[in-house]
Amino acid sequence: MTPSPSSSRLVTGVLMALASSASFALNLTAARLTYDDGADPFTVSLARTGFFALALLVALAVMGRRLGVPKGQWGARIAIGMMMVVQLLTVLAAIEFIPLGVAILIYYTYPFMISGIVAAMEHRRPPARRLAAMLAAMAGLAFVLGVDAGSLDWRGIACAFISAVSFAFIIVLSGRSMAGQDST
Repeated sequence: MTPSPSSSRLVTGVLMALASSASFALNLTAARLTYDDGADPFTVSLARTGFFALALLVALAVMGRRLGVPKGQWGARIAIGMMMVVQLLTVLAAIEFIPLGVAILIYYTYPFMISGIVAAMEHRRPPARRLAAMLAAMAGLAFVLGVDAGSLDWRGIACAFISAVSFAFIIVLSGRSMAGQDST
């Protein structure tokens, strides 16, 4: 029995989501290990971006899709790309100056920022339940990471915060610029 095209797309999508999740989860930990072996943020960023570009091109080829940008979207895509460079370099720089757990905790304030940005754009308050759930998740993350706030370097804190702000805007602008487009 031959699998249907829709089930093949589902399997491909699930595998891509798993690979993406694993890569995202290991990102900062792997960067810290490469720093310990002498790498710098630029080298880590270049390797990560190059690997991502290659993986994206292979995935598009496997799915029979072309890489393209719709008319009128170049400005938004360039702005998002520039924010991605800032986000990546600053999060990688942060873990040079502060412990990985602290950098992750600061970086993961971006959901609060997204909630605030969207609420401001829609002229409303963020739902209290959502904020409470995010605070509980943040407390749990701090507990699991065993964050020690002793002797922190302001440069690492600033880099992690800038990275979080950049990522929040990437998420919001990406969602808005891709509204109504096929994302598969």
